[in-house]
Amino acid sequence: MKMLKFTIVLSLLTATFAFGAASAPQATIVAVKGAASFTPSAAGKSQPATKGATISEGGTVDTSVGGEVSIKFFDGTVTVVQGKTSLTLETLKLNAGKEVTQLNLRSGSLVATLDPAKKDTTDYKVRTPKGVAAAR
Repeated sequence: MKMLKFTIVLSLLTATFAFGAASAPQATIVAVKGAASFTPSAAGKSQPATKGATISEGGTVDTSVGGEVSIKFFDGTVTVVQGKTSLTLETLKLNAGKEVTQLNLRSGSLVATLDPAKKDTTDYKVRTPKGVAAAR
């Protein structure tokens, strides 16, 4: 009987750790045009941007002239990072039922498409050197 209890506890601990690791929100590169690179996380190394690659909080995207990278965030928002742009994904998290995305547009431009049906659960912000644009 003691062996059975130990096995159940071990299984529950394993499930908890697996759930915790999978719950961190990420963004996915859904399209790449021209030359672009990204770092998957704050501690990652720069590499060529490729469709299907994931980017975590702290990751970056850099495009060259004529380059373009489309990123889909965990809340369904799609952001197109246009040519000659440098962008950091500062915040990707769930906070009290809100899907929080904050980007730091260091240079260049982007276009974002948000789902109006998710206005109560999406908190999307773009910080620039001159201020912050927010869609809630």
